[in-house]
Amino acid sequence: MPYYNEALFKESLENSVYYPACANDGTPIKILGKMFSNFVYSDYFTDIKGLDYELSTSGLLGYRLENSTFLDAKELFGVDWNKYLELNKELVKKVRLEWNDPFIKLYSFRYRSYFANHKGKDNINILYVKSEGITAYKYLYVNRNISPKCLVSLNPGMSFGGNFDDYVEILTETIISSGKLPEYHFYSEEYSDLFKDLLKYYDCIEEYDCPNAESLHSTHFRLGKLRNDSTSR
Repeated sequence: MPYYNEALFKESLENSVYYPACANDGTPIKILGKMFSNFVYSDYFTDIKGLDYELSTSGLLGYRLENSTFLDAKELFGVDWNKYLELNKELVKKVRLEWNDPFIKLYSFRYRSYFANHKGKDNINILYVKSEGITAYKYLYVNRNISPKCLVSLNPGMSFGGNFDDYVEILTETIISSGKLPEYHFYSEEYSDLFKDLLKYYDCIEEYDCPNAESLHSTHFRLGKLRNDSTSR
């Protein structure tokens, strides 16, 4: 996922998996790592030291962390963090937990050749944005007039998770009003009713049982593909 060239970065985003309200959940990478190599995570309740430690020690099975680097908000968003927060204060103030020390960090992993039966991508990139997920979606995708290749809707973390009550409603409105729906939608069966206004545009093409998934309260997952006759793209 190049970060030094806007054209290449935009292309990487168009082929990415976007996971808002993600915490440190690696379930989408475990299941979708054979299809996609670029993953964009966004959550405002993340500790950089804990994230660095987890990705540098546990990491991704079969992969080695080759590089990690902080990226500049102004380069990616067109505004610095102070302006970003100021322009989006109406949405930011909905956040129940204190949102401190925002960051953008890119982690690049490479497949270890001595692992047998490798069926995933040779390289996996994780772009982690410490931000409220809807706001990050606007600045990464909507402002570039693109969408991610795949949206992830698992446990949205509302109620005890600290996310705000109308999170799903605002996320759905943001994506649909952009006119650019992701081609794929990866979601958990347990929370599918919450995302029904988005999922109505998709047909399920694959189902996965993952009893050891990190996603809280989720063990059964589905991958939907945007219908050809969908009027909202």
